[in-house]
Amino acid sequence: MKTAPAARPETAFPHAVVAAMIAGACTFLNVYCTQPLLPFLQRRFHATEVQVSLTVGAVTLSVALMAPFTGMIAESIGRKKVIVPALFAMAVPTLLAAMAQSLSALIFWRFLQGVFVPGVIVVIIAYINEEFAGRTGAVMSAYVAGTVFGGFIGRFLTGLIAAHGNWHAAFLVLGVLNLLGALAVRQWLPPATHFVPGIWVIRGCC
Repeated sequence: MKTAPAARPETAFPHAVVAAMIAGACTFLNVYCTQPLLPFLQRRFHATEVQVSLTVGAVTLSVALMAPFTGMIAESIGRKKVIVPALFAMAVPTLLAAMAQSLSALIFWRFLQGVFVPGVIVVIIAYINEEFAGRTGAVMSAYVAGTVFGGFIGRFLTGLIAAHGNWHAAFLVLGVLNLLGALAVRQWLPPATHFVPGIWVIRGCC
């Protein structure tokens, strides 16, 4: 006889709401953060508008390339086991971007940032639907609010810091925020209790 999954403690729900908001914010801190930096980068590297725009396009390209594979991994090993490492991993190229000395290096680190973005934006929606059936609206709203807030803060901070210091420092600040957010999500995002691993079967074509 199949037993029903154990009820999630009520104290886990507010933690999940906060964790979802932080996860969304930390992810979108990075996605469009170079938009206010484009004039700085154009002057610094004597580059064209198209060249510096690749610091934004590289992220969206890698997100599109990695999303299907990230979803498959999450189906196999679990949602939180992808979300939390993705947040920690995202901080690494963010911090390394702070040390970039060429536009091509910056674009490369931006591409690597995008590699880990699907680990949050693709996976957390499935996590919320599985773990908070009946209350997905509140958690999903918190996540969406976090993405909007993160997108705003990412642009605002990089522009502000670049205007009063240098663009390298902007990435350093974002990297530290990513690490702090990853620690918070690891602590507050409740473990999955409703996840059922998917079964991937590779069939021959002969």
